[in-house]
Amino acid sequence: MFFFILLNVIDGLEGVIKTMIRDLEKRKDKVMIRSDTDDLWTKIETLQWVLYVIFAIRNGQMVVIP
Repeated sequence: MFFFILLNVIDGLEGVIKTMIRDLEKRKDKVMIRSDTDDLWTKIETLQWVLYVIFAIRNGQMVVIP
């Protein structure tokens, strides 16, 4: 039961993160200041790493211990 609840939460979280990445990439394309661009890149890369972890959990390559 816990596993199915976790998968539902992960699915919702994945959608939110993809939307955040898309929004950050749009902002990054409009920014003219290097430090702001670097900050946005860091946020995008961090969110992409979170998506990788979600993918690994979903495919059984990573175990979640409640």
